Amino acid sequence: VDMLFLDQRGSRYESDLDLLERAHALNDGAVIVADNVLKPGAPLFLWQVTRGNYSTRILSVQEFAMVGVEDWMTVSTYRCQQDTSANVTPPPPPPELRLLDWMAEQVRSRAHSPDFGGSGIDFAEW
Repeated sequence: VDMLFLDQRGSRYESDLDLLERAHALNDGAVIVADNVLKPGAPLFLWQVTRGNYSTRILSVQEFAMVGVEDWMTVSTYRCQQDTSANVTPPPPPPELRLLDWMAEQVRSRAHSPDFGGSGIDFAEW
């Protein structure tokens, strides 16, 4: 894989990228672009791409169809070491970050609840 664009559930970004890493599917220099990493968030993914074998830029963008609401996109470059023992495994995320990831997933689930007859969330909660 030379280029990857992530725009699904942010809670899946970290596990999807981890799967590609373990399968050795990312080529050296692969570019990974991820959308919606601030709202509702992808904290475990951010932990992953700001440590280890990545060089990452975080870009502030306006959330689609929400004037004045900031979101982030990331552009990361994967640097695979030829000697696999030299690849850097980031330390595990702290428990507070795992909690933040869980909270982001709860907001995400509530935002999609109108798809299943629920009430969703309001603009302020987003």
